[in-house]
Amino acid sequence: MTSYLIVIALIIWALGTIQWKNAGCDLKQSIGAVITNGFPESYEECPTTEDP
Repeated sequence: MTSYLIVIALIIWALGTIQWKNAGCDLKQSIGAVITNGFPESYEECPTTEDP
């Protein structure tokens, strides 16, 4: 049962990553954007991670 939940969670994460890639992120940024920003809205661009 827990293995099914893990697979479902990974599929959802992959869908979010694909959406962020379509918003202009590279793969590394899009993986992190799913964690920090969730799924993007249709108007959102890739969040920048600039060092101060």
